[in-house]
Amino acid sequence: MKKTINQYNKELAPLGFIAMYYINSGVPSNHKCLACNSMFTKTPSPLLKSPTCPICREREKIKGYKKRIEHAAPDLSCLANNFDNNKLLVKCNNCSFKWLANPSNIIHNGSSCPKCYRNKIKSTIGDFSDYLNYKRLVYNITRKQEIVSLPNSSKREERLKTIGRCGT
Repeated sequence: MKKTINQYNKELAPLGFIAMYYINSGVPSNHKCLACNSMFTKTPSPLLKSPTCPICREREKIKGYKKRIEHAAPDLSCLANNFDNNKLLVKCNNCSFKWLANPSNIIHNGSSCPKCYRNKIKSTIGDFSDYLNYKRLVYNITRKQEIVSLPNSSKREERLKTIGRCGT
């Protein structure tokens, strides 16, 4: 005997779903989740075996990612309520920059705000450049002190001594 829509809905009600129509267990039908009021299409047989709403499952997955992101990177906040091409909208609490990030890059690889990272690299390069300029300045000062401290030498000998070509 063929199952009716009413019989199928009696099986679904304790699981938190309602079917909009029912043909048989192998034909996909529209279902409504009573928890989130979303509509989705699924074959009845797998839904009875594993009663999960795809929208609720995604929301639970995002909640888990939000907790893990905030634990892995306290300076970031996850603003997303849904996935956008397997990425979540993330905001940096330091500079307020927003971007789409792959959650596993933040959780497992330690990625952080790209804007803050660029600024950090720029400042590191600037610090290194300042360090090189300082070393160059110190080198030039010591070279000039060597030239000044030479008594009774010709200018050519002074120049040669500063560049290391003089045998004296």
